[in-house]
Amino acid sequence: ESRRVHAATGSYPFVAAEDLGGGVVAVTPSEDWFVAGGDLSSDAWRLYELWKAQNGGRPVTVAITDVDGNIYMTVQDTAGDPLLTVHH
Repeated sequence: ESRRVHAATGSYPFVAAEDLGGGVVAVTPSEDWFVAGGDLSSDAWRLYELWKAQNGGRPVTVAITDVDGNIYMTVQDTAGDPLLTVHH
């Protein structure tokens, strides 16, 4: 499973990625990713698209966490369109 996660996240600056099963992946970006500013939501959407492709188009959830495991952002399939949520 770790190879599949790496294949989906390889081009992003993540320090950890874990396939939690059921189409759910938890990824922890490097600190640089958080402090870089930029458009973090665009990166989350791209990661969601990559992870969805790795799962053959089945419903997925991408949880972006900090190094302590706190969820920062999620992108998940819903009955309608995918939903991006920023958690504070």
